[in-house]
Amino acid sequence: MAIATDDHAKHIREHKSVLADPSLRMDPVLVQAVTDHIKEHLGLLRSVDPDLLAIIGEQPLGPQGGSPANQQQLNVPDASMQGGAPNMMNPQVATNPEMPGMPNIPTPPAPFDNLPTNPEDMLPEG
Repeated sequence: MAIATDDHAKHIREHKSVLADPSLRMDPVLVQAVTDHIKEHLGLLRSVDPDLLAIIGEQPLGPQGGSPANQQQLNVPDASMQGGAPNMMNPQVATNPEMPGMPNIPTPPAPFDNLPTNPEDMLPEG
């Protein structure tokens, strides 16, 4: 029986190792018991007070299947059309025709074009 203060991550790894033995996997009753017990630990990581889990060094899990926001496609208007920040969920990036799929990154102006690139060019003539 799993309890709230167990080291859930460690227990899950230990219970998982039982099922790593191919001969033990042949016992459906054992496999069901181990997987049910692992599910107990997962359920506790989802339901135990997150403050208690933090104190004992456990990371709480979100709801099964992820958060509702992750389960739905976000319907966020493109803020770039309203003068706000651009929509980072669907960026409009020009592609480089020489390398398909790669962004076309503009070359910044070179303020040092007139500087010498050869050490001899830096020496005074004379």
